[in-house]
Amino acid sequence: MISSIILPLRNLGSVVTKEFKESICMTIKDLVVDRLMNMTEKNLKDVDKDSISTLINHFKQFLSLGHTDQETAQIIETT
Repeated sequence: MISSIILPLRNLGSVVTKEFKESICMTIKDLVVDRLMNMTEKNLKDVDKDSISTLINHFKQFLSLGHTDQETAQIIETT
């Protein structure tokens, strides 16, 4: 899901404001984190490690659309 959101925003990067990019990144971040935090134990057992690694990489790429690398790293570490 995240990778399908990244491409359009990357293409619009030059025509939208920094504030818009930051806002959309934080909104999507909150949704993703909320979904992960509310997964059941059964859901977590069904997820393989490669999927989690892919999710984290795509999430970093997505957050980098609206944040610096340092800010992105801090968001990932604290979330």
